Amino acid sequence: MKQFGFFKAFLVLLIFMLINIIISFSLQIMLQFQMISFYSFKLLLSLTFLIPTFIVYYIYKSYIHFSIKISNNFLLYTILIILAFSLQIIGTIIEVWSISIIPENYQNYYNLLKEMLLPKNDFDAFISLITIGIIAPFCEEFLFRGIILDNLYKKYPPITANLFQAILFGIAHMNPFQFLYAIPIGYLLGWFYIKTKNLWIPICIHIFTNSLAIILSFIEIDQPFWKKMFHFGEDAKSIYDLPFGTNLFFFFCINYIYFTYTKINKKKC
Repeated sequence: MKQFGFFKAFLVLLIFMLINIIISFSLQIMLQFQMISFYSFKLLLSLTFLIPTFIVYYIYKSYIHFSIKISNNFLLYTILIILAFSLQIIGTIIEVWSISIIPENYQNYYNLLKEMLLPKNDFDAFISLITIGIIAPFCEEFLFRGIILDNLYKKYPPITANLFQAILFGIAHMNPFQFLYAIPIGYLLGWFYIKTKNLWIPICIHIFTNSLAIILSFIEIDQPFWKKMFHFGEDAKSIYDLPFGTNLFFFFCINYIYFTYTKINKKKC
């Protein structure tokens, strides 16, 4: 097996980011000059993930040794969906906390970015599910847990390898808000990959997490408590604004996942 260290892992990140930025910038220019429609823009955003993934695959295909074993275990998918909810809550808690440490001018930029990506109607939501809900998670898992982590944890201590790929995963999101919550989420996805040796597990968790964010953001909820509960504190200004039910649900998820993990492993995902 060829040697794959931290330097090559960092090169994977650089290739991904460079191509991602070039394509994103080109699409934004085309949108600004009305060369493409808004819906075409959102659909073509998938190229910012697909193209760098194919290029990295071509360059590093000799380092690909991971497996993807699709499971038909209903209990497994139930657990993974619950985990996706808990990851949404983890992300929200960290995002709301980060408001206090990140400059206000960047907060405005990030809010505009989120507003642009949020689905405006059914068709928009469908496109977002394809691009952000399915394609982006699959490509990111292929790169970060598949190529990078799969090679690193076989050479270095698993905790070190997993933390390094999680930091790279955070950097790949290219903004401080997502950087802060992408690291723990990336680490947890990596932990599941190391334990199961099956890339299908983090792929499913990632797809469920992104898709839930899109679906729940599109659902209108008038009652304030339930809006905070299912929109994961969307309007919260501090962690104290997050509803008690959300935090309780978060701890329930973590404990449920912990005590049922052995069942996942026994089923040989």
